[in-house]
Amino acid sequence: MTTVRPALDAALRRTIALRTEALLRAAGAVHDGDGRLEPDRMLEDPAATSDLCAFVAEHGRGLDLEPLVDYVAATSAGGRILAFETARQLGVRCLLGDAAPDGVAAPARPFSHAIERGARILLVDASVSADETLAAAIEAIESVGGEIVECVVLVDASGAGRATITSPASDRVYPLRSLWQHDFELDVSAG
Repeated sequence: MTTVRPALDAALRRTIALRTEALLRAAGAVHDGDGRLEPDRMLEDPAATSDLCAFVAEHGRGLDLEPLVDYVAATSAGGRILAFETARQLGVRCLLGDAAPDGVAAPARPFSHAIERGARILLVDASVSADETLAAAIEAIESVGGEIVECVVLVDASGAGRATITSPASDRVYPLRSLWQHDFELDVSAG
């Protein structure tokens, strides 16, 4: 079992949330007038994306700053960009899954031959509002013996401020962290 760093302290979490919100607003991803959020708009800015991935990467490091994970996995089209940059910053491999016909990515499926049983995985995505995308990715990773260390999203738009996500296949509960929480309607048409 992997030992995860203690959760970031409240002041640091607040600073990260404010920076995440500022970057999303600067990218035109936040539409206060109609209550929509387009997190993939953020990904059009490489420098801002790199900044946010540095925050995500902290969830994959131990107290000694060494990686706690072997892979960073993507859960959606937008998540692929986040997974690649986060993996680069951690110095680990990246799992870039192809989306299934229903639009839900299954990152472990195309890479099942490369994931050794017990491989530690940080699962990332741009946002969470419902469980479908993350749940499908969790199920795919579990099916090949991967061990999910944590799930991290840029924005929790569920309105619930969720701290965990449960696997639909195994009923295991995994930590779910977000850089920013806000109650928005997600516009996923772009990605």
